[in-house]
Amino acid sequence: MSNLSLAWNEFLYNGLWLHKEVYVALFQTIFMAVLGTLIAAVFGLPMAFMAAYNVTPFGSVRFVLRRLFDALRGIDMLIWSLIFIRAFGLGPFSGILAIGVTDTGNIGKMMYESIENIDKKVSKLIQLYYNIQKEKEEILKENNNFQSDISDKDESIKKLDVFFRLR
Repeated sequence: MSNLSLAWNEFLYNGLWLHKEVYVALFQTIFMAVLGTLIAAVFGLPMAFMAAYNVTPFGSVRFVLRRLFDALRGIDMLIWSLIFIRAFGLGPFSGILAIGVTDTGNIGKMMYESIENIDKKVSKLIQLYYNIQKEKEEILKENNNFQSDISDKDESIKKLDVFFRLR
């Protein structure tokens, strides 16, 4: 056994320091944080668009979603983790859900406030760009129909030309 592998084994499997267990727990914690935040983004972003007044015309939907964001943010992550530990047992799943639920409220509130603060000129510019693209597609579609009509007429003319040449 080389000195490097001996040092590595002593480092990982040291009974006093437990480096291997610490690194496994560290990566598990990072994984929990990333997955919990990803879950929060998946749920929080669409709900944030529905909670913004300049996107959703329904006041009751906005009110309910905003109060939901407040409730999710208002209950501490530690309380959520206790609730999920009681429901699912001790483990990474409870931590992922606690992070996801708390961050859903945080992401939702930050995003709906950001969406509401978007300048009206930007949304009008996006709408104008969409309308231009739509008109461009219609013109191209009409042009393709016109080209197919011309090609059909060219075929007819060629057939007539062949017909008259044969006579």
